[in-house]
Amino acid sequence: MGAGTLHGRQGSPGGGRLGGLGDGAGGEAAALGNLNAISDAGSAVALSRAALTAAGYNVRINLSGIGNPEMGQPLLDELAGLETHAAELETQLKQSMKERANLVLP
Repeated sequence: MGAGTLHGRQGSPGGGRLGGLGDGAGGEAAALGNLNAISDAGSAVALSRAALTAAGYNVRINLSGIGNPEMGQPLLDELAGLETHAAELETQLKQSMKERANLVLP
């Protein structure tokens, strides 16, 4: 993968980086929304997290094919930050689901 391809794969800055997970909307819905819809919020966060995981696999395999690994390091760093943020949001969601609906999740 060349530098042009790497640049093209970066997309627009900040655009859709975490989907519904990134803005915390699912967690906010679980914390403040209608209690009957709390599982919907949990499902939205789980699906967003799965999408991030799948995208991470794709980024990592594509970056493994570039000649200069240092070129891809900023993307790997950003990916690690997104994964950390997603894990924090997921923890908050699970706490809200436990507190509001007595749902204990793994």
